[in-house]
Amino acid sequence: MARASRAHQGGSPILMRAGIPLVGGQMVAHARKRNYPLMISANAFSVRHTTGDRKGTFRAFRKNLSHLDGLDCALDSAGFTAAVIYGGFPWEIEEYCELAASRAWTWASAPDLCCEPQIASDRAMRLLRIAGTARLYGQARRITERLGGQPLMPVLQGWEPQEYRQCFEWMPIVEWPELVGIGSVCRRHIHGPNGLIAVLREVDSFLPPHCKLHLFGVKSSALAYLIGDGRSARRASERYRDRVLSADSLAWDLSARVGRRTGRTMEYRLGHLDAWMQRQDRQQQGPPKTIDPDNDAALQQIKQTIRDIVGMHLANGVVDDVIDYDDARMMLDRSSCWASAYAQQHGLAAEIDEEQILEWLVDTPI
Repeated sequence: MARASRAHQGGSPILMRAGIPLVGGQMVAHARKRNYPLMISANAFSVRHTTGDRKGTFRAFRKNLSHLDGLDCALDSAGFTAAVIYGGFPWEIEEYCELAASRAWTWASAPDLCCEPQIASDRAMRLLRIAGTARLYGQARRITERLGGQPLMPVLQGWEPQEYRQCFEWMPIVEWPELVGIGSVCRRHIHGPNGLIAVLREVDSFLPPHCKLHLFGVKSSALAYLIGDGRSARRASERYRDRVLSADSLAWDLSARVGRRTGRTMEYRLGHLDAWMQRQDRQQQGPPKTIDPDNDAALQQIKQTIRDIVGMHLANGVVDDVIDYDDARMMLDRSSCWASAYAQQHGLAAEIDEEQILEWLVDTPI
């Protein structure tokens, strides 16, 4: 298995990093054997109190990370996880910077404040979070320089495309690095006023030409559109496609959890990881799937129907006490994306088969 998805003959390769939730044992050993490029969240390194009234609260980050030596491994600041689960970062910024400086990561992202609608419900709150992202970057840069660590990758935040320009203008950066992260894109549609293409179009208009992009958690269907062939490249713009250097996803593990709510062995989970990585490789080699924006209204209705089915499926899991509410809430958007992407790629009749949708969630780890 190649460490990165290979280029489609008509477009540039996009490196897909596999997110992994565990930072030791069989999962890391398997990734090393397969030579997978990885993305690991800072939250995966957190050590928590297990006794007394502080049970479950953050205590420190793991210090010995030598088992990761030799891996192509990037570090994510866990901004979305922190917002959803903890209501904010449970660690001090200096503690995160110490983690980032503890080893030679391929790159480590600066801490940022995500702007998804479920976190920031209106423009006023998004502007505060964008300003907070700029301030955090300045703080983290000063701490990292003092620690002697490698420079952190800046992350642009926003929801409406012009908000990413505001973030760019507020960032305390004179010379922009070669890689810049784009946050709050994993739950987006491809088209529309706030779709991925609209965001890339805006970012491309102000970001220096030498800057490449990492898209956090972007959907596989969106990457297929960006990679494109001659026709789809003209639609999406070859310039936007060539801006994107890499993306990441933990979708494979969420698919494993949906497929087997209990009794998941490590072998079962790693099988999902391999199938997902192979899917990314095939997607970049084979003819891309294109999405016709003229049919967007019909697709939105299909997506909502699929989302309702997925929601009921997860709700039953919560009621039966086989899945945690917070996990189900995080899985809802991602699970819907998997099935919706399959619907876009393969088509659906007006009659939607609920059993077929749930089979897709199990068998199609997008």
